[in-house]
Amino acid sequence: MKVGIIAWRAAQERLPTLMALAARNIHLESTRCPLCGDYDETSDHLFVSCQSSQVIWQVIAQWCKVPTLYAFSIKDLLDFHLTIQGTEKRRKVIHAMVLITIWSIWKLRNDRVFNQAETLHSKTIEEIKSLGYLWVRCRSKESDITWNSWRRFDVFTK
Repeated sequence: MKVGIIAWRAAQERLPTLMALAARNIHLESTRCPLCGDYDETSDHLFVSCQSSQVIWQVIAQWCKVPTLYAFSIKDLLDFHLTIQGTEKRRKVIHAMVLITIWSIWKLRNDRVFNQAETLHSKTIEEIKSLGYLWVRCRSKESDITWNSWRRFDVFTK
């Protein structure tokens, strides 16, 4: 369950972000966020306030048919599902999507840092949707979720 561990470590500020590495006296050329380059990279910045991440959160929230996600910390992201109207199953799916999005942003960041990959929001968003489908379909007792209904996010609405 690496996805949950990444979210937990991010909430505890225990991920090896550039500021965390600098605090451990590891010499770095820069502590700027590899996605936006505007601010120092902390977990809260990377997952919450980075404009690159905010684009991803906005698209995922719109796709999940939930209000725009306004967060000031990772804890706000992790508690977002508690504010969602609907069934308990829907809240669980939204929580899963938050965890998967955190995981995917971390992967995007690492791909940028270690492979100098271009930041492609569309690719990351499609990966989030695909991983979400596989995860929810395999973990849900209702395995009749189709890819088409998932793409429209017409799941667990009742």
